[in-house]
Amino acid sequence: MNHDPIVDEVRRARERLAATCDYDLDRIFDEIQRRQAAETAPVVSFAKPSSARQVSSVSGALSD
Repeated sequence: MNHDPIVDEVRRARERLAATCDYDLDRIFDEIQRRQAAETAPVVSFAKPSSARQVSSVSGALSD
């Protein structure tokens, strides 16, 4: 079976987090929430903006 280095890295990070929290799911969840609250990077949202701009397929121009 081939090993994906990215999957391996994610699994190592998951194991480190779980070990840090003594494998307690409540503590793991609290730690994840704490890290998210401290994060300054923008959050990705997959929701469509309410005023989405669309590209015209004919001219390629943006329209509101």
